[in-house]
Amino acid sequence: MSVSTTDLIHIITTTQDAKLLEVFGSRENAEALARLYVIEETPLHMETTTQVDGTLSLRASTTWRLRPQWFLPQLIRSVPESSAPGQMLVNGTFPGTGSALPSGWNIGSGSATFSYVLRGDGRPGNRLAVTVSIGGSVSITQNIPKGVLLREGDDYDFDVTIEAYDLEEFGSSVQRIGVSKQNYTGSGFADLRASTYADGGSSYGSARYPAARGRFRTQRGTFTSGKTLAQMVIGFSGGGTYLVSDAVARNLTMIEQGITAPEKAPHTSLITNRTFETDISGWTAGDTASVARTTAEKHGGAASLQITNSASGNSDGRYQRVNVDNTKPLNYVAWVKAPAGHAGTLRFNWFANGSYLSVAQVTFTGTGNWQKLIGTVSSMPGTADGVLFALGRGDAVGTPVVYLDDVDMWQV
Repeated sequence: MSVSTTDLIHIITTTQDAKLLEVFGSRENAEALARLYVIEETPLHMETTTQVDGTLSLRASTTWRLRPQWFLPQLIRSVPESSAPGQMLVNGTFPGTGSALPSGWNIGSGSATFSYVLRGDGRPGNRLAVTVSIGGSVSITQNIPKGVLLREGDDYDFDVTIEAYDLEEFGSSVQRIGVSKQNYTGSGFADLRASTYADGGSSYGSARYPAARGRFRTQRGTFTSGKTLAQMVIGFSGGGTYLVSDAVARNLTMIEQGITAPEKAPHTSLITNRTFETDISGWTAGDTASVARTTAEKHGGAASLQITNSASGNSDGRYQRVNVDNTKPLNYVAWVKAPAGHAGTLRFNWFANGSYLSVAQVTFTGTGNWQKLIGTVSSMPGTADGVLFALGRGDAVGTPVVYLDDVDMWQV
């Protein structure tokens, strides 16, 4: 029997509705007493497995309970640091301002408005406020490409803290909050692992309940052979405001092997003078910037590179030309400290035989603290033999001072 995910959820919710009728005796009784009770579903665990014949099997498990609506326990209380060992996400602490998602995150489906709520608990970053309209839904995603961060055969998981407020009352669909991860095959997704929380039946919706806060974590899964990337998904169904923080995708295999950061895996660095401990040799000044070694700010060691832009616009502060193999992904890491709200870039200008080809870049938003930028540039022009690696700026306001330290770039 072939059952889609949508069919499976329909079966589960229909069963839930039938049980509600048994408890309350009728739909009229259920609606009359709806404000007194909440249907609590423990996180729904979903897992897909590829069979020998190539078909996919889907296994889902969950439990429900009916409880007074004024009591909502935390789902999971442990909240790991977003800088935890094995972290693969970019901007998992959701730094930023304004109404756009931080770099690295995208809207997967649906729609919502976004804003940022400052934290008061001393932890880095913000809470990303996701506001979904009545009857609406949205998912936000981040892709982790195959490379040094995530290798074939590595096990990984994904978890995030979510708080919910002002949820839709008596909606037409189940109120759902959850996270999932899945591998991309080149033409579709497989190896799903998910953890979701549902409140209310498909016919009745949910009475409004006090603010919910929980940690959602997927099951452990493997980045299997032949996959090109892993996608992390945070999803909401039903109107309300959801605060998202401390998103972590961990490479569990690297953690267990004692590799506490991807750049510590064995590799040959392409960068000359990674730490600026004695001078800034190996680096060339950019167009409108002045640079100097400084001991006033540093991430590691005794010094960093101070970059001061003398004019507004998208300029490169300091750069280095390195030779590359265009058949392999380019992995990078850099620690950057920029003023809060400052828009910046890590730029990768491709060259072949000394001629300029094109540019790729990774954006970031300053927080006033040191930020770790790490990732993989998965493809480059087929004729590229070198890359000009630069720290630049992406806004056109003022002339901020930015610091760079502990830079690395490698291919494996």
